[in-house]
Amino acid sequence: MSDGEDQVDRAPETGRDLVAANRRLAYLVRASELLSASLDHRVTVVAIAELAVPALADSCSVHLVQDRGLLLVAAAHIDRGRQRVLEGLAARREPSDDAVANEVAGTGRPVVDEASRRAWLPLHRHGRTLGVLSLAMDGSHRPLGKAELPLIEDLGHRSAVALDHALRYRARTMEAKTLQRSLLPPSLPMIPGIQLAGRYRPAGDGLQVGGDFFDVFPLGDHRWGVVMGDVSGKGVEAASLTALARYTARAVAPVEEHPSGVLRATNDAVLASDVGERFCTMAAAVVEVAEGVAVVELALGGHPRALLLDAHGEVRPVGIPGTALGLFENCDLTDATVSLGPGDALVFFTDGLIEARAPDGAWSDGLLEAVLANAAGEDALGLASAVEKAVLRFEDDDPRDDIGLVVLRVPTPAEVVVGEVLHRRLPTEPIAAYVARGMVRSWLEHQHLPAEVADDIVLVVSELVTNAAREATDRVELRVWRTPAVIVVEVADDGEGFIPPPDADQPPGAQAEAGRGLWLVQLLSHDNQFNPGPWGTVVRCRFVIAV
Repeated sequence: MSDGEDQVDRAPETGRDLVAANRRLAYLVRASELLSASLDHRVTVVAIAELAVPALADSCSVHLVQDRGLLLVAAAHIDRGRQRVLEGLAARREPSDDAVANEVAGTGRPVVDEASRRAWLPLHRHGRTLGVLSLAMDGSHRPLGKAELPLIEDLGHRSAVALDHALRYRARTMEAKTLQRSLLPPSLPMIPGIQLAGRYRPAGDGLQVGGDFFDVFPLGDHRWGVVMGDVSGKGVEAASLTALARYTARAVAPVEEHPSGVLRATNDAVLASDVGERFCTMAAAVVEVAEGVAVVELALGGHPRALLLDAHGEVRPVGIPGTALGLFENCDLTDATVSLGPGDALVFFTDGLIEARAPDGAWSDGLLEAVLANAAGEDALGLASAVEKAVLRFEDDDPRDDIGLVVLRVPTPAEVVVGEVLHRRLPTEPIAAYVARGMVRSWLEHQHLPAEVADDIVLVVSELVTNAAREATDRVELRVWRTPAVIVVEVADDGEGFIPPPDADQPPGAQAEAGRGLWLVQLLSHDNQFNPGPWGTVVRCRFVIAV
């Protein structure tokens, strides 16, 4: 055969190879684009699974190496019903029983089983295995063997790089969040005769510790201390001043007669410390509750005036402006007193709420007052949520400054807490649901409710605590209380933020493993709220027990 004849015979094959190579290149370019689109590791693992199906396999599972073992975190399948099953398994956050996947995680070497058309690939980066990519041909007749391994390995390498970046970003973010949370109370207390709610939202990408802080603590004799502050600057240096200001105020408040004394002592501490030119603004208050009325004495050290929302929806500022702390030895500080009756609320906040700016640069003049007036009648949590949502919407979910907010509200007679409040911290393990069910069942026995109502409440608590324990890093809190006509259940966790699916109020499909718990919560409770907060997520459900 001549050289010319050989070239003619090879031409079709060369053309096919060129087309295949171009397709492979286009696929890998698209993979790189999708994998680099987000630094959220949860988005990254979903992108990995979706890139593999159907391009490389009929099904794909992504496992991550965690302290508790190898966990299934994302999955995709060409069959939608089977994908819902896999997604439900991933939502459980339980160690995987896939023996080969665990072997690959341990050895760091891929395994290909051509007979069963399955492959397991380690996601390896910087000398350690981050996870395992599992692929399978479940429904089609396509091969999956060593011939396909180079492309799979290429995707695995790109996935490992993206996942490594996302996990490193998450680690830095969690460090910042941990430091930030240490500057806030672990949770707000339950104050007899007062509803409390707090919000904190740092500006930026979460890698910098913000300077806003607040605290609520007992002073004895039915008196409570409240502080809200804003430290200049960001980062570790700002965090050190935040800790100094917060803990100085907490330490001196029990012995100071008036809030202005708390601010003067804090000013002295800031001036005596080595914080350079840093300073802070602060509002300090003492709250005393008696016979359905809360008397609040407050002083302002360079801080914005608090807003009083009365039961009729009227809003007015309270407090007398004073000198910021850490600038001068002698501060101009004046105490003021305001009384709150049933339905009245007092809102402390930082300037991130009144100096918010829209993407086009417009200022938020009057936004806070308008939101509060429109939300009159809501409880403290509802008011805090309404304000946060409105400001974030105005700033297109990209706040230019930190947001700090504390709401104190005197309940109406229909909202007054009756009897003992159940308040417990739970373990962040699957046993948390079992512990919670026992506590709530025991508490409900003293409420003399119909058995079916008590059973509904216990089931909802079980579902909420199960979700919270999966999301939590270190803390799950359960609160249950009663008003004359309502049982309220509140579950909080310190996780990265759980967002219920938009169709959580619809019954899940017959094959769905996920969504049943949230659907039951929606079905059995009379109303519910999913609220992001400074510590994670707070879910509150209400059960009407009397009309």
